[in-house]
Amino acid sequence: MSRRKLPRGATFHFTLRAVRSFLLQGPIAQGYRTNLWTTVRIAEVIQRKFGIRYHRAHVGRLMHSLKWTPQKPERRALEQDEGKIKRWKQRDWPRVKKTLRGWVPISYLPTNPASF
Repeated sequence: MSRRKLPRGATFHFTLRAVRSFLLQGPIAQGYRTNLWTTVRIAEVIQRKFGIRYHRAHVGRLMHSLKWTPQKPERRALEQDEGKIKRWKQRDWPRVKKTLRGWVPISYLPTNPASF
C-alpha cells in the first residue's frame, strides 16, 4: 500500500490541527464503541482520514506535541451508589479492616518435624 502524500502547501501543523479536531469529536463519533482514545485508535483515524500510517509509539509523541497527556479511566461500576459506599465505609469498614500489628511469629515451635 503506498503512502498518500499531503497536498502541496499542507504543513505538518495543519495536519495536527485537523487531527485534534477529529480527536475532540471523540472516539464514538469516529465509530468506536467506547469513549476512550488509545494510540492504536488514533493511528487508525489518522490513516483513515489522511492516508498516513504512524506507529502507535509515534502517535504518543504526536499527542505530546498537542499537549495531550495519557489518562487512565477510573475503574468503577456504573451502577454504584455513592451514598451506600459512604455509609459502608463509616459503619462496616472499621469493623472488618485489619489492624497493623507488625511482623510477629505465630509460634516459636518449628513446623518441620525434621528440624527437631
